[in-house]
Amino acid sequence: MEALQFCKDRGYGRRKKGKQKKKTKRQKKKRLQVATRNKESRKKAVAAGSRWNRCRSNQLGDLKQQQRQEEKATVGELWLEAEKAKENHRKGVDPDEGIINEVDQELLNQPPDEEEAKSNAEKWRTTPINHYDKLCEMFPKDKATGAGAETAKEKRRRWVSSTSENPLESIHNIDQLVSQNEVTLENFICDLDDDVENIMSPKAPSSVPSQSAT
Repeated sequence: MEALQFCKDRGYGRRKKGKQKKKTKRQKKKRLQVATRNKESRKKAVAAGSRWNRCRSNQLGDLKQQQRQEEKATVGELWLEAEKAKENHRKGVDPDEGIINEVDQELLNQPPDEEEAKSNAEKWRTTPINHYDKLCEMFPKDKATGAGAETAKEKRRRWVSSTSENPLESIHNIDQLVSQNEVTLENFICDLDDDVENIMSPKAPSSVPSQSAT
């Protein structure tokens, strides 16, 4: 207050009396254009702001309504759970009994594991198989299906017991067996040698003429 009174006493801040300069027409026109331009820009800004505000208010209203609905649903669920817990407490029922029954039912309905269902095949997981890579190359089609899982003796027995024509009568049949990997040429030659030896060696002892008869 003292500083303000000091300024008044000294005459600071007073306008000097004098002739004011008259504004020219050009300056008036320029100021009018600037004012008009500012007024239009303010109108556009107000209109854009009002639209944005309406959209935002609608979004906020929808969001609040959705939150209220979720809160009502949550409150309703909690109320139902509380009422159910009170009823179970009156009846002396364990609150976790329903969950335990559901878990037990799921365990009963669950299918058995493959290891338990096929316990005999468990040993093959660690049993080494000789020439496994070669067998995979020789029998790629039978690897997944298990078809053709026969030993050499079983195959020969099947050939003998079959009532059809002998598959070894023609070269075509032999080539077909080789292409199907049922026989190999080495095993086939060995089997033929064994058959020839069995045919050539008679079961009964041969009668050798004595030298005294001559």
